[in-house]
Amino acid sequence: MNFIRPIRLLFNNLSDSKTALFSSEGNVVIKSIRCCNRSGRNIRLNLQVIALLESPIQEAFIAENLLILPNQTTDLLAIIYGGASEVVEHRLFDGDSLICYSDGYDDKFDCIITGYEEVESIT
Repeated sequence: MNFIRPIRLLFNNLSDSKTALFSSEGNVVIKSIRCCNRSGRNIRLNLQVIALLESPIQEAFIAENLLILPNQTTDLLAIIYGGASEVVEHRLFDGDSLICYSDGYDDKFDCIITGYEEVESIT
């Protein structure tokens, strides 16, 4: 049986500065990272995972230069295949961080992260 603690984090007016949306101190499941383009023009978003406790440090993109139309909201965890898409949760381990940023200084976007932290497990 797993005991969990819900996570919901709100960020507004993000831009091209690399922002740590979440830094894990244990086992965490991120269910959704919804981002809304508030710029009034097309923007491109990047979402990276950095595993700081790995040796050497590991980095990978979940989304790279993802096009978001004006006033559009999208989930950065969506996998697109053919004409369909599906949001796939992402697991973070101790020391992992999610970093998000756009490709332009004037690009403004908001993000909402939802998920849960596994607090304790009984076997």
